[in-house]
Amino acid sequence: MCEWCTEHGKGKKWYMAVENYVRKFDEMDEWLKDWNSNYRAVQAKLWGPVSAEMDILKTRLSPRLEKLADNDWEEGFSKYHSSQIVTLDEAKEMCDVADVKGGFVKLACTCRKYKRGGKYIGPENMLCLGISAYASMYHEHPERIWKEHKIETVSAEEAKEHLEKCSDAGLCHNASYVGSPAYMSKLCNCEYPVCVWLQWRMDWGITGILKKGHYVASLDQDKCTGCKECIDACQFKAISYSPTYEKAILKQDICFGCAQCMRVCPEEAVKMLEREKIPALKEEW
Repeated sequence: MCEWCTEHGKGKKWYMAVENYVRKFDEMDEWLKDWNSNYRAVQAKLWGPVSAEMDILKTRLSPRLEKLADNDWEEGFSKYHSSQIVTLDEAKEMCDVADVKGGFVKLACTCRKYKRGGKYIGPENMLCLGISAYASMYHEHPERIWKEHKIETVSAEEAKEHLEKCSDAGLCHNASYVGSPAYMSKLCNCEYPVCVWLQWRMDWGITGILKKGHYVASLDQDKCTGCKECIDACQFKAISYSPTYEKAILKQDICFGCAQCMRVCPEEAVKMLEREKIPALKEEW
């Protein structure tokens, strides 16, 4: 189990722990309420324009996010706002839990909004799912919503259909929380480099912002025909093509466990293994 499962999940997957779904926005501590009620100002200072220089980026932080910088970026994100890659099947399981313990709203993706200069780009940007505490926040605090769009309340089945469509489009899924103890916040549907979580982990090595998932892909070379479908599907650059062997090569130490490669493989040459059962990778999150 990863450290978050120990801290927030009582030894089970933290994003399946019911207690992380039952809290409402108004139950969050003062720091989190202050952060979210001033979301627009905070995000404008935090995201854009994003610089590759970490020190420059830190200077854009709102005073309400000083805790994050003071605790350094690794510890700060792990403690206050972070996420972990989940498979499509796990995301659907989360929908079943959230359906009973808090519900959903479909909302525009913050990363895509700010990566496009702060402009809302239409209904096609409605990719993320707000869960539990965040769902209650959007209903109870309409001032939190961007003027350019409205949130959309969806059922568990509609949320699952939405996740399927995102997966078919090549997006991977991550479960996000805020605070300590964890408040379930979002199920995001991501792509590199548009997703800030993916970019900061992959380009800058900030592990506290995004952890690898609980699964690792395994490729059966005997079944692989070298079609390259899995290479196109991998957001994490864990798969390459060997002209010599005319087959895909999968590096498990780079794999984040999103299972998109397994989903697109026409030969069923990919299967997912539990990270905890692989000695060399069980502590690689």
